[in-house]
Amino acid sequence: MQPFSTTSQLQNSISTEVRENQRAEPRFDPEPDALEAVVQTESSWAVRGNIADVSYSGIALIVKDVSQLSVGEPVTIFYRNERVGTIVKYILPQDHGYRVGFEIDSNFSRPT
Repeated sequence: MQPFSTTSQLQNSISTEVRENQRAEPRFDPEPDALEAVVQTESSWAVRGNIADVSYSGIALIVKDVSQLSVGEPVTIFYRNERVGTIVKYILPQDHGYRVGFEIDSNFSRPT
């Protein structure tokens, strides 16, 4: 996995660049065998999303529907055959859906 910076295009055509040096941790492309994840709320509502990037303490997904998600809400992400407890950190409109950032309750293992 290679760390990178992202540029998010908002619906109102304003571009927001997030530079690597502004982030607490590097972001990584998803692994080829793990390009999707499912988000499930406590009320069992679920949405499938494409993984935008992964860090040691979070994951960002591109999803079509955020009608049942709100910032600060605890949700479960099903990712790589695991259930991961997370908190919704942000929701940003994109051209083809929404970019949603999730903070993971227990950090991923750092590679050696």
